[in-house]
Amino acid sequence: MKEEESRLAREPLDLAVDLHRRRLAVVCADRAGNEQWRRRLSNDAEGEAQLLRSLAPGDRVVIEATTAVFRLANVLEGSGATVIIADPQSARLLGMRGKKSDWRDCQALLRHLRAGEIVAVWRPTAAVRALRQLTRERAAYHQSIVRLKNRIRALLWEEGVPAEADFFRQVSRQGLAGVELHGPARAILEREWQALSALEPLKAAQEAALAEWALALPEAQRLMQIPGFGMATAVMVLGEVGEFSRFGSAKQLVSYAGLDPKVDQSDGPPRLGQRISKAGRTELRWLMVEAAWAHVRAGGAEAGLFHRLVKRGKPQGVAIVALARRLLAVAWLVMTRQENYRGLKASTYEQKLRQLAGQRPWTGEAQPTNRRWAAATLEALLGEPAPSQQGEPKGKVFEWRRPPRRAGAHAPRAVCGSTASAGGSEFPALGRSDPSEPPALAGGRLDPSGRSNEREQR
Repeated sequence: MKEEESRLAREPLDLAVDLHRRRLAVVCADRAGNEQWRRRLSNDAEGEAQLLRSLAPGDRVVIEATTAVFRLANVLEGSGATVIIADPQSARLLGMRGKKSDWRDCQALLRHLRAGEIVAVWRPTAAVRALRQLTRERAAYHQSIVRLKNRIRALLWEEGVPAEADFFRQVSRQGLAGVELHGPARAILEREWQALSALEPLKAAQEAALAEWALALPEAQRLMQIPGFGMATAVMVLGEVGEFSRFGSAKQLVSYAGLDPKVDQSDGPPRLGQRISKAGRTELRWLMVEAAWAHVRAGGAEAGLFHRLVKRGKPQGVAIVALARRLLAVAWLVMTRQENYRGLKASTYEQKLRQLAGQRPWTGEAQPTNRRWAAATLEALLGEPAPSQQGEPKGKVFEWRRPPRRAGAHAPRAVCGSTASAGGSEFPALGRSDPSEPPALAGGRLDPSGRSNEREQR
């Protein structure tokens, strides 16, 4: 009891935490910079409890941004202390000269804190972190599938077997019986194909989970207006950006993604480098490059930039990065101004919305058909009738979806990391570890609840 009273009555202190996978390095100092103590704690529940007992309201805690830092910050804020997550690129001690250690890192954080030079990073909500985990999962599946396909193509090329552009589509329909390989190469091909066949359904299920989020987020439906942004891409970009309004300009968002050019200046005007800085979020940069390629294939309004640069002799890689930067700026304008994409093709957008409508779970109540739902959503966003509804007499299309034909055939699927129970926390697991976390991404309740394959009655 006396220890608790003395802790609450003491002067506020500053603490710097160097977070590692197994241990926490903690340095405590007073506001004048005099070190009080330094400790190594285990990075588990016991170590966090020890650190919490040393904190009091009014204390300041600074931690470099790294993996799992947001969860730890929310836990430490339960003591009443102020927790600051510092940008690691701006929190380095000059002049270390090969003498880096955990304690020196903590001392550097404390010096920046006392000088008021800490650059704090934005702290995502629990919902945004959940979306970012889905993005990393999708990237892992995508990379694994591409590597497997490349290995299969290389094996066939080495054995002299031609692999046409639609090779994988043909094998999916006909099997490996038509591939003339023998001996060890045949066994390797069969194992690689089994691995690829196991990954494809997992990726499809993960894309269905992203579609559930797209149904719950009107912001994702607005982003889908831009060619190249499908259901999954729109949701993942929202997760990586968080809130578009926190960026004062499109240039800031481009810099956040690391798509801005490097700058080299010394005794003269700045010189823009030929390479991008890559100083931002890797996942967002990857998503925008993928969206740029899809935009070119779809013949979007911004694809002319890519073709002009290629015609001038620029490599395709350089041109596609320039288009990715342009698309990210367009997305910022669409989301911050809450206006529609100027190059929007209403018929293509309605088709995207109809595909999204097919992901709606069956609730047992009357629901509009996929076509009607897509038309109503498009009309609400654009303020004009959908192309499929223009000049069409009423009653020509059924108004309601049919229930599943077989009982239990299309039961809603449970999704890891989300709940649909009324009155409960949307992220109960995150809620238990993050007592101070706000539960929403941006407006409205996020309630993705499963995928359904009900057929639309035409």
